[in-house]
Amino acid sequence: AALDPEEVNRALVEAGCSAHVEAAQLVRHKRGRRCLISYDMLDPYGRPFTAFGKIRAKGADSRSFAVQQELWNSGFGPDGQSGAHVAEPLALLPHLGMWVQAEVPGKAFSTLTCDAGQAARAISALHKSAVRPLRRHLIADELAILDERLTMLVERRPEWASHIADIRHAVNER
Repeated sequence: AALDPEEVNRALVEAGCSAHVEAAQLVRHKRGRRCLISYDMLDPYGRPFTAFGKIRAKGADSRSFAVQQELWNSGFGPDGQSGAHVAEPLALLPHLGMWVQAEVPGKAFSTLTCDAGQAARAISALHKSAVRPLRRHLIADELAILDERLTMLVERRPEWASHIADIRHAVNER
């Protein structure tokens, strides 16, 4: 249904979004988890733009949509002073398990695509904003993920067990 422009247009109208889908194309699909759809759209004045629908198998990610809206409304839109911008959230479409955001021109934020000064300014602006994340991901969470993956690796490559044990020991020492 999310690839059918007519269906998405009906959902956008119900959500109060005045943009119109002209065409849809599947960009990425992780079966049973999530997918990303690119939409060729027209704004209310007939100007074309691109938007992306983010679908989760568990249902529309209303929490992330709300944080995105809050960031957009707190100086991380095109008029923000931080130099860091988030995509404009357009609509939450729960019955499609999706939220839609406009494409953002420029490069994705990454240590590979920006210098340290840009990164510092963006992170500083985020910390100074009133926007608070809904979830926390701590070092302990990362270590649990690492341990899970190392266990899987030992199962696949038992000959590496001693090297992986060394890695686990080094991680636990820190």
